[in-house]
Amino acid sequence: MMTEKKWIGAVAIVSVVLVALLGASVLLETEQPTGNTVQITDMLGRQVDVPNEAQNVAGLGIGAIRTLVYLETTDRIVGSSATDKKLNDTLPYLLAHPEITALPEIESSESVNLESIVSINPDVIIASYYSTADADRIQEDTGIPVVVVRPGEGASDPLNYSSDTNDFYQSIRIVGNLTNKQDRAEDIVSYIKGLVDDLEQRTESIAEGSKPNVYVGGLSRKGSHGLTMTQRKYPPFVLTHSKNVADDIEAPSNTVEIDSEQLISWDPDKIFVDEVNLPLVIEDITDPKFSNLTAVINEEIYGVFPYPRYGLNHGVVFANSYYVGKVLYLDQFSDTNVTQKADDIFAFLVGEQVYDIMEENMGGYTRLDLE
Repeated sequence: MMTEKKWIGAVAIVSVVLVALLGASVLLETEQPTGNTVQITDMLGRQVDVPNEAQNVAGLGIGAIRTLVYLETTDRIVGSSATDKKLNDTLPYLLAHPEITALPEIESSESVNLESIVSINPDVIIASYYSTADADRIQEDTGIPVVVVRPGEGASDPLNYSSDTNDFYQSIRIVGNLTNKQDRAEDIVSYIKGLVDDLEQRTESIAEGSKPNVYVGGLSRKGSHGLTMTQRKYPPFVLTHSKNVADDIEAPSNTVEIDSEQLISWDPDKIFVDEVNLPLVIEDITDPKFSNLTAVINEEIYGVFPYPRYGLNHGVVFANSYYVGKVLYLDQFSDTNVTQKADDIFAFLVGEQVYDIMEENMGGYTRLDLE
């Protein structure tokens, strides 16, 4: 016997088919209206029925809340995570919207609080980097639709921001569809592609022989690390066509720890340091064994903000890129005020200029004094 719910769904599906046959509507590939719901295909290929325009949204996992902030739907967020609260002083989207950390906690670093999720009763749950099994289990246990996205996690190879089908663009469009923020999603894609093009035009023709050898240290990976934790494909170096001495390392992860002897052998001209781990880096770099590094002798050591921090902070990637470009290629970036550029990027993505707060909390874009 057909239940009322199934009967309503069947009528809605028949209505959609009739409308389509009459040529009165064109359905998006990822959306199929069924009465008061729309069908979304998430990043795992799961087809999920969600409300036509989700008004209350819960975000789980790395980058979910950030994605909602980017889409200007902060007022629809109904839950936060323990990690958000722990890292709030270093994440642009939380510096811009500290009210998020006051929301009910629905996720710890180890588990999801299903009871808390049910109590706040969101229209949909955005789950970032969840498996099919976990997403299905949460959906079944709560009765709330779960849509899985993959907006960038930071440890793997960098996103190709020029590609229209990278995980971040796909994720921002999926969430844009279910929040009725499709135009904002496309604005974000266009804005970031514009930054990519600008950096490309400034740096693509620089002669290889005139480029300094560079290195980035102090990156986080499952915790804090010192000078010898680096990346093979550090996005600001990739986006500015810079000569990363670690570029040819063979490793399963983009973020890799090297031997101190390897760094001494490379002897980079300039070193950039992730400021979230600055105390550990200073402890390392003031070790006598590094005293003969060219970058140390010439005091060519510079601070940058952490970009892989509870997922991939896209705004920080590009703010750091303009700073790296200014340090390495002054002529090509002579017209760029890097702190203002950072604020422009943050204002567009998270709605507030937060550079000054980040500088106060971490140090900002500056040559580092190791004394």
